[in-house]
Amino acid sequence: MVTRYRPETVVLAVSGELDVASAPMLRTHLGFALGDRPARLILDLAGLRFCDAAGLSVFAMARNAASRDGASLALAAVPRQVARLLKMTGMNRVLDVYPSVTAAALQMPGRGGALALSAG
Repeated sequence: MVTRYRPETVVLAVSGELDVASAPMLRTHLGFALGDRPARLILDLAGLRFCDAAGLSVFAMARNAASRDGASLALAAVPRQVARLLKMTGMNRVLDVYPSVTAAALQMPGRGGALALSAG
């Protein structure tokens, strides 16, 4: 996982497999990211190859924690198989999904308006 910071926005790039073994690590990263009290938290899922129920649980926890802290959460660049899982479980109705990190940064609510994000 790579963390990129921009003013008011935190982007966490999630890659590989998100399952019972890796979910605790993502929870830890999310805790650190939300500790900075960003207006927006974007999970960049472009590199995610697999997600199971443990991963969905982390997404729900992140949404609740972000909401509690007054932040907006978005999933960006969601792979087809993960989008299908979100739809099957109904989580697509409670999580904001965007086609890219840039689209999320430009369109999602939060303090400070739209941002330009650069890779890396």
